[in-house]
Amino acid sequence: MLVVPAQQVTLDVGQRIDVHMTEEGTGPHGNKWVPATPLPASSRPSVLIRSTVSPDRATATYRAVGSGDAVLTSSRAFCLHVRHHRDRETTGSCPAIEITVVP
Repeated sequence: MLVVPAQQVTLDVGQRIDVHMTEEGTGPHGNKWVPATPLPASSRPSVLIRSTVSPDRATATYRAVGSGDAVLTSSRAFCLHVRHHRDRETTGSCPAIEITVVP
């Protein structure tokens, strides 16, 4: 789920995390969009990179390659504006997960 603030996880360098984006339901004509929200991109490729993507493009594996903080964020084109209660700001980004990588 895309929530604000994003879920958080800590990884060691070399560890991997799989992220699955939920599929859109079948429409009246049998059309299915997979995934409903595109796979997120890493805010810091020096910390976390996408290493593999499933054939249906709904699941990706991300690998921790360096220490630091990164956010996996989905495309702004598929986001709704979200109001941050903590920061009192409106943003169009869709943080999927915040990741801290430790050495």
